[in-house]
Amino acid sequence: ALPICRQCPEAERARAELPQAPPEASAIAALEAKSRERLRVVQRWSVDHPQVLPHAPYAFTTLDGHVQIIDARTGRLHARIPQPPQVQFELDLDAQGTRVLARSIDLGKIRDADGCASAIDIFEASSGARLKQECAFSWTFSADGSRLALDRLIGRGDGAIMKLVVLDTKTLEPVIELPEPGNVGKLRFAPDGHTLITSWSNGISRTDLLSGKTESDRTFK
Repeated sequence: ALPICRQCPEAERARAELPQAPPEASAIAALEAKSRERLRVVQRWSVDHPQVLPHAPYAFTTLDGHVQIIDARTGRLHARIPQPPQVQFELDLDAQGTRVLARSIDLGKIRDADGCASAIDIFEASSGARLKQECAFSWTFSADGSRLALDRLIGRGDGAIMKLVVLDTKTLEPVIELPEPGNVGKLRFAPDGHTLITSWSNGISRTDLLSGKTESDRTFK
């Protein structure tokens, strides 16, 4: 029992030695008291900053050399893939969550004519198996997740020389390849969901994935 004298040094020391509930436990207790229900912690991560993936209800953390992707709606583990060896990397998923795309940047290969400074690895979410690797800088999934467009690096001149390729997300085989290479600045799908708009260093092209036809205002010397 604590001494009756609350101003005594002995009482202060005794109170300080009592186990204290962590701040998050106090917050949870307050919420439980307000809602009159016990709250269940589904996942607890030890990370400095939450990592939320774009265009999808997923978040991720790294653990034991792997990237763990969590479904933020259920708290369940959705996919577990090897962590890219490079410190800088980005993640994305298709609309169905069946394919995980990991892009890693190797700054040591930026000026290496034969190396790939920006590697895109595509994994199967259910098994974590790597299905394909592309050397590319930019990518975008179609709204329905059935197509993946990327700028495949095919060489170097005054800058990077790229070829626009559209892959079937399920088979990862090309369905469209534009014949004229160039330097791609940005890829995006139009609101109609099937028109791919590509910004090049020498103009803009619009590719209709339904017909396979491309309109372009690019200028070639």
